Amino acid sequence: MRPTRCFYSALLALLVLLGGCDQLQKETAPQWIPVRVQTLAALTGDDGVRYSASVAPRTQVDLKFKVNGYVDAIYQVKDSEGKLQPVPRGTLVEQSTVLAHVKDDEYIDKVKAAKASLAAAKASLLKAEKDFKRAKDLYASESMTAPDYDSAQQEYSTARANVDAAKADLDEAQQNLAYCTLQPPMNGVVLSRNIEVGTLVEPATVAFVLADLSAVKVVFAVPDVMLKNIKLGDSLEVTTRSMPGKYFTGKVTTISPVADTPTRVFDIEISIPNPGGTLKDGMVAALSVPELPVHVSKALAVPITAVVQSKNNPQGYALYVIEQQGSGQVARLRDVQLGDVHGNRIAVLGGIGDSEQVIVSGVTTVWDGSQVRILQ
Repeated sequence: MRPTRCFYSALLALLVLLGGCDQLQKETAPQWIPVRVQTLAALTGDDGVRYSASVAPRTQVDLKFKVNGYVDAIYQVKDSEGKLQPVPRGTLVEQSTVLAHVKDDEYIDKVKAAKASLAAAKASLLKAEKDFKRAKDLYASESMTAPDYDSAQQEYSTARANVDAAKADLDEAQQNLAYCTLQPPMNGVVLSRNIEVGTLVEPATVAFVLADLSAVKVVFAVPDVMLKNIKLGDSLEVTTRSMPGKYFTGKVTTISPVADTPTRVFDIEISIPNPGGTLKDGMVAALSVPELPVHVSKALAVPITAVVQSKNNPQGYALYVIEQQGSGQVARLRDVQLGDVHGNRIAVLGGIGDSEQVIVSGVTTVWDGSQVRILQ
């Protein structure tokens, strides 16, 4: 929780009252003062709330044909005995790999026909262009009537349009011929193959399912009360049943803005680099989410009882830290910047290092420079 103005006012009043005893303490203090210390610690040290999760590919695509036809070839790989077989599940393929091919005789014929139509249209255009040029000359010398001139001009325009249409038909025929070859849009792992040689396919037939596993996403669901503890960019560690004791670190990349209707939970996705392919699609994973927000739980904190009033700033705060002086130890007052209150501890935002020892018991009996002895 964030401290209120009243909280800080009450804390300052108490520290002023305690500070009034400072001079009396110096006059009556023993040679050294017993204290207890702590090193700055993170706000939470618990294991948090544990969740089950599943591993999924970063990207997964369905490879579909765009033409009709019978499959006449499928990418071949060697099995454990060195024999060729149609590409099985789990095979890593590159973007340039031809995974399958559809019998293309019909599409080759259509390309030939389109080329012939284009050639004929170009020949007609050439004749119409010559006729129109002659018509312009005759019309300029008043040797041709206006209707005949208009007719020649119309034939020329029609011939040009026919050439454009023939080019479009050829482009379509060539594109359909190219569609007879099925290639992946990326490097990936074959998750499934749904065709065999001889399969009749049509547009939208899913031939392969391909996944990019160079990075994976781990998906888990949390109730709304835990959303405040997770934010985009948080680092979380994930383990799997198949590799106990091995931790995979990823970052939160997606927090669903809408709860699942039946369960009322929110999906969270963590992205994890997976260059070696260690994590597989469908693996069961587990992770813990701190009961404090991840970005807060790592903040350093001290007990509220360790905080004293700053001697340099009436509105500021300080902590006593241990300083080695010869063979002994002394207390040194250090101004600090405080953050939010969490239970009986308060976050320390600056002014002190995370390896320094802070006096947490005995702060009312020490002063800046007093000799202390640390109790175990």
